[in-house]
Amino acid sequence: MLRPCPGLTPGTRVRLPALPQNFSCDMHPEAHAIVADNDAWTATVLLPDRPKDVPRIREVLGSHLVCMGFPDGARERVLDICNMGDLGFVLDDDLAALTHAQQRSPEQARTAVKRYGQALLETLTGEPPADAPFPARAVRGLFHRIRSRVSEPFFDYLLEGFAAWLGPGQVEELTPLDPHDTDPLGSYLKRRHQCAGCVSYERYAQYILGIESLTDIVRSDMVRAYHEATNACWVLPNDLLSFRKECFHDDHNNAICVLRRTKGLTLQEAVDEAAARLGAAQLQVLNLEAKIMASPLAGDDLQTYLRTLQAIAAANQRWSYMTPRYHGENFRWTGALTGTFVLHPDHTRFPPIPAGARLPATRHAAGDHRRVGAS
Repeated sequence: MLRPCPGLTPGTRVRLPALPQNFSCDMHPEAHAIVADNDAWTATVLLPDRPKDVPRIREVLGSHLVCMGFPDGARERVLDICNMGDLGFVLDDDLAALTHAQQRSPEQARTAVKRYGQALLETLTGEPPADAPFPARAVRGLFHRIRSRVSEPFFDYLLEGFAAWLGPGQVEELTPLDPHDTDPLGSYLKRRHQCAGCVSYERYAQYILGIESLTDIVRSDMVRAYHEATNACWVLPNDLLSFRKECFHDDHNNAICVLRRTKGLTLQEAVDEAAARLGAAQLQVLNLEAKIMASPLAGDDLQTYLRTLQAIAAANQRWSYMTPRYHGENFRWTGALTGTFVLHPDHTRFPPIPAGARLPATRHAAGDHRRVGAS
């Protein structure tokens, strides 16, 4: 299991720098209806036997994140990925509970996590086992909808990404990093590319955009490097704004905890380093996009895809400020982006917004990256 970082005490104060925002996003014009439909599906189809979990998952605002990241996707496909998102958040909570059960040894935790994934995949592909974590009609219905909209090879490609996150990715997440690693944060980010479901969302982007022709191009070295850079832009805002919740609950698989336990940094030093790494990753994304679009790989569909991953990063960064999942039950974001945050076991206290405060200017407009996918 992961060795804990120095931990937090109630009332810990830390200054969050103004995080760079070099990408743009928007809200889907049908977001209100999509969110309502997603909430209904989660309550009545995914969690009919777990009604106490429904308000918590609704408060995650996961469907808002998807609607911000894919503002021009076909409504039906955006709703499919909202459903996948809520499934993922429930999975994440269930796996965290399995991992942190006090009576389990590290090896027992890995076995429990692996079995959970197997049971879900068995529910999807065969006879539902007795320990199936969800109703068969929920997962089968969702995956059947997705399968009906794409070719068989592309559906297999989507399922492969989901299975890798659910299985090997979740088990790998429990393995400590090499204590002699000279760049522990870099190694952590590479691992999170698989463990955090980033590969799945790269493929979901192709699904929502209706672009199946990119499956070979996205495996090229240049696009793989682009994926690693966008992955950092997805993971680091999450970690900068979620480490309070995780660290107080003995979950130390977070960039801030990694920096504290491997490099001996103070909390403020770790936050500052992660924020600086985010800025560098965003600029790397822009540089890599320019190189890819100047290469023989260039094409309209590919540029749409690259810009969409940037939009997901922008949406995810805003969502990380907004979600009660990170900041406590009944939290409502004030709009504060920077300042001194006060950390408590059950909530984050955001700083006041000073007079004359302005949103940071963006260095890059993503342009008309949006494309309506096929339904």
